[in-house]
Amino acid sequence: ERLHGRGVRLVAHGVQCDPKRVWIKLDDEDNPSVIWQTEFPRRVPSNDGQSTSAIILVRGSPHKIALLNVLYIDVGKKTTALLKLENRAIPDTVCFSLLTQNGSLDLQTNSKLERDSLIGCFSMMLDRVHRDRDWRSLYETSSSIFSSSEVNTSAATAASIARYQMSKGE
Repeated sequence: ERLHGRGVRLVAHGVQCDPKRVWIKLDDEDNPSVIWQTEFPRRVPSNDGQSTSAIILVRGSPHKIALLNVLYIDVGKKTTALLKLENRAIPDTVCFSLLTQNGSLDLQTNSKLERDSLIGCFSMMLDRVHRDRDWRSLYETSSSIFSSSEVNTSAATAASIARYQMSKGE
């Protein structure tokens, strides 16, 4: 429900940038989408001009990914961004990625429970959006767009998703 409302605060990882705090939310209007915004500190001067300025957290401009463009959900640390050496201390159990034809949105949650809940929510949304076809098989048929290291993990990823869904009784 929070994912549809104000959103969920996570950490996004990139190949060429440092991890960033982001807000993720679902836009369920005409074109169901994932919207993400970076969060950054901004210094605000005090009203009296004498005391030190305060720091507030501000959201950047929104970025939108149509759920129709999300091909698959990778569970764990399987993408290049999450496998970077500096991310080795981050547990596999708190990471997942939304894979698109143009790349991936690589996310770190605060707990395994939060990760599994978000994966369940995104899976339900993708089932609805891709109702005419099995989105889980879309990744395998379009694997030529990913690097060989990412393609080699598709079987393990599919097995992880299947185990997760079986554990939830889906």
